[in-house]
Amino acid sequence: MGMKYKIYPERHLLVDVLDKIITLNDLERLFHHEISNEQFPNVKRVLSDISNTEAGLTAEDIYNFIKLIISPTPPDNFRWSILTAKPHQAALSFIVMHDKFFEGIVGVFSTLEAAIKFLDIQFHPDELNDPDFIVFE
Repeated sequence: MGMKYKIYPERHLLVDVLDKIITLNDLERLFHHEISNEQFPNVKRVLSDISNTEAGLTAEDIYNFIKLIISPTPPDNFRWSILTAKPHQAALSFIVMHDKFFEGIVGVFSTLEAAIKFLDIQFHPDELNDPDFIVFE
């Protein structure tokens, strides 16, 4: 299991990158750490790269995760791009995208370029390797 995230405050952007086998507990731990970051209240864009994860989650796990992360109202102009590379990742991501709370604010993409375009941000692929990501093993 491996996870990392970084907040780019000037762009109101949170980027998280997950790889290997990810469980519901891993997602919950990452989410709680991200929202406790002092810069999190300014986040209006999220890019989640799950393209290197393996099937460790079920549809039920995703429904439970959605219950955890929804709030009474999303921030104004909030957008979330999920970058996938495998059918199982895409299927689970579509559950999030089609949830009533996230309708219209979540996109699922197979290329980083499309994910960035949906977020309407400037982001270079090399930034996924910035050395100052907060890393969880």
